[in-house]
Amino acid sequence: MTESGNATDNRDPEPSSVSFVLVFSEYDQDAPEIISTYSDEILGGPHEFELIVVNNGLGAGFNELVKPVVRTKVPHGQIIHLHEAADESTALTQGLRACSRDIVVVLPSYIQIDPTAIRPMIQQVESGELDCVASWRDPRCDRRAAATTSRVFNSLARKITGCDLHDVSTTLRVMRRRIVEDVPVYGDLYRFLPALVAKRGYRVGEMKVRHVSERVRKGDYRMGVFVRRLLDLLSLFFITKFTNKPLRLFGLVGGAVLIAGLLITATTTIQWFLGQPLSDRPMLVFGVVLIVLGAQLFSIGLIGELIIFTHSREMKEYHVDQVYESRTCETSEAIDVHDLDDIHLHVQTEMTELIDP
Repeated sequence: MTESGNATDNRDPEPSSVSFVLVFSEYDQDAPEIISTYSDEILGGPHEFELIVVNNGLGAGFNELVKPVVRTKVPHGQIIHLHEAADESTALTQGLRACSRDIVVVLPSYIQIDPTAIRPMIQQVESGELDCVASWRDPRCDRRAAATTSRVFNSLARKITGCDLHDVSTTLRVMRRRIVEDVPVYGDLYRFLPALVAKRGYRVGEMKVRHVSERVRKGDYRMGVFVRRLLDLLSLFFITKFTNKPLRLFGLVGGAVLIAGLLITATTTIQWFLGQPLSDRPMLVFGVVLIVLGAQLFSIGLIGELIIFTHSREMKEYHVDQVYESRTCETSEAIDVHDLDDIHLHVQTEMTELIDP
């Protein structure tokens, strides 16, 4: 399908080139088999590709383990060795920075889904319908307790982020390369990468994939892991809701605490005027503490607003998808927001020169 006014081209578009990123943070003797399984599926497709394997502090022995399969199975392969183990987001970021192809695919470090689902996900991004596609393991084949816990966690994630994704724990994602350059990740927020991508205004969707039996402990939802994921959800809540308006959160909470403290102190003061002693009434001290705490919270919100205002030109919370020329109504390439700022300043300078005598 082409834009109206353009000539119709019946030729099939050339398949996009694809970068595959595979991060290993745990030493796994089956790593060569995992790479070979992915490579066999990828080689069967029409796409030119590269495979980037990230050794997240597993030592030189892991490099020697995977080098033979990378040499024999992958036409264009890289092994990035991190000297010390870093968090998953840092290791993933290093792999994403090395990508040079049009589409980027983040692969799980163990066989979590049927590899035959990779190519349909690539085709969905390649067609232009979506900018990012996440996988959805359905139906689940793990233990009932793990599946139930995962369902509750994903439900909370949907309500907090407003992004209608049903499986944030699976790490198979397909996205356009410009997303890699536009959306930073840190800590454990790599799990919520599709939600962060959607916050920037990109088109995000999901595709059902066949879940296979997971042989490692990562598939289990232990209590400690679940608590850490809840803390990650709390961080994501603040990032997605109050990054640009901290005063709304801290001002609301701080104002409520401040009003409560004022009411308590006013009540105890009136009672003191009526003859009730304050020596055995700790409520006055409690009210003063609430007033101080409320004022501090409100001040934190104000400081946050000042920081946001100072760095507002550096912050980019959206992306320019397409620009239509007014004369031909044809679509030109997307441009960066900073370029728009430069254009605005240039036009403003020219207008000033016209106005000044």
